[in-house]
Amino acid sequence: MDDETLYIDTSDFDKAIPDISLERFIKPTGDLILESCSNGEGREDNPHNLANTIARHLPKGVTIHASDKPTALQDISHDLSGKLNVTWNEESLYSVKGER
Repeated sequence: MDDETLYIDTSDFDKAIPDISLERFIKPTGDLILESCSNGEGREDNPHNLANTIARHLPKGVTIHASDKPTALQDISHDLSGKLNVTWNEESLYSVKGER
């Protein structure tokens, strides 16, 4: 992509860009799905993947759902309690909680 303003990457958080304040769009106990391949690559062992980078900037009640390898989103549903269930085409779900 040529226009850096059209997508989010880890450098946006390093630069402290004001428009990256995602919490204004997410409830304190909400869910964020990163529907793109490998945003959770390396899981908790990779502090620089996009899922972990975003987690450092969101409240502890927010859950970030990402894939740790190339795959596609298969299904999004929720149970009777309202808990979100995210299913990928392969077993690759990585979920991380906000850290602030």
